[in-house]
Amino acid sequence: MDNLRLSLEELSREGPEKLTVVFGGHGGFDGSAMWGRGTLIAEEWLELQKKFLPSTSIKSVFLQCYAGSVVVPRDRKRPERVASLERFLLAHYPKNRCALAMSSDDELGQYYGYDSPNWESSPWSLLLKRRPELSLDGLGAALFDDDTLKITPMTTRDYFLGDLQSTVCAEAKTLSGLQSRHGRLPSHWPPAARKKAAGSLLLKMDADAMPSIERVCAQLENDPVHLASRQMLVHKERYQDEPGKLLVQSIVDLIKAEFPEFQGKSGMPPAEMEKIYETYIRLGKDTGFTSAQLYDLMRLLATPNLDWSRTLMAFSHSKKCKAILNRRFRDFMSLPGKRDFYEQFLQEKWMDEDYSGLAIAEFHDALNAHGFSLGKDRKGRHLEYRQRQRRELESLLGQLRSLESVRPLYRSIQSCQAAPLRNDH
Repeated sequence: MDNLRLSLEELSREGPEKLTVVFGGHGGFDGSAMWGRGTLIAEEWLELQKKFLPSTSIKSVFLQCYAGSVVVPRDRKRPERVASLERFLLAHYPKNRCALAMSSDDELGQYYGYDSPNWESSPWSLLLKRRPELSLDGLGAALFDDDTLKITPMTTRDYFLGDLQSTVCAEAKTLSGLQSRHGRLPSHWPPAARKKAAGSLLLKMDADAMPSIERVCAQLENDPVHLASRQMLVHKERYQDEPGKLLVQSIVDLIKAEFPEFQGKSGMPPAEMEKIYETYIRLGKDTGFTSAQLYDLMRLLATPNLDWSRTLMAFSHSKKCKAILNRRFRDFMSLPGKRDFYEQFLQEKWMDEDYSGLAIAEFHDALNAHGFSLGKDRKGRHLEYRQRQRRELESLLGQLRSLESVRPLYRSIQSCQAAPLRNDH
């Protein structure tokens, strides 16, 4: 975090007109992981951007899991009255600031390599070559068009419109309820009803537009993205979390039992790793690996951040290690109720003691594949809904006099997201 703060301070002294900041790594519901120093939350990122002039255009790109949680706080309290909307929006969506999150704030991310196998042939490099005038809007469109991705990119505009919809429709719902009980004319309402509607800008400035507002709110109320998101979350919590923990714990236990020298020593110096490797070879330890396979595995075990997937595949080269992991999987499925619970994903061959594959990995892949299909479904629903939401709410934004004060802010977001990235710092 200190490095980020110092870098931004140094950049701010240069007085740039435009700046793009890209965050990779990992993230959670609360924000972006800053290695060794906590988490960058949305409020803190907004505060750090204040080091620059308000006129500086700052675009942020978040690539991690739950990336949308750094665009705006997940727990923000949307106002229920349009009269409070301008202050709320200015606090969360300052002018000349915009962002693209590669995944929504409630969604696991997906790796989009910039080093696989090298930068020149990576998805990012190819994308930038195809679209030299790439903007945040263009990047979002490209990610939606990529069928290898199941994630649902979110932009500042998406969150802005969502908050606008929430407030306008909340006030409209209150007014609609009062009108249905007491009639269309507020002058005929009882004192308690008039008190409840007091201060309503929709009633004061846009009463004639209430039918249009109610129509838009009704159309957007049943958001299919929410249902698809819920299905994904249920699948993850119900089916993926426990096997995922089993997978990681099984690898940890196997390392502890078969390669104790590497337990708790991630980031081991190469010389130390070489020494352990030579000891294994010299003593002829029974690992079930060829010398080359053993060397590759030890290089993996010695890296600063253990790559669970590659480590698991490395273990598959050893019959001994594979047998241990397969037995661990069978033990898990023998627990009361497990086979019935996971029946739709389970293949009987994985329960065979002589199975030649790596059952625990194939089972995990089957769960991930189902999660991927749910993600693709959500992605399609998301794109369709956001397009409809944008069309309807932009119409209201241009029509309602009560929203006149927030129009310049929305135009600023549109301009920021449409501007090319290539000339930025």
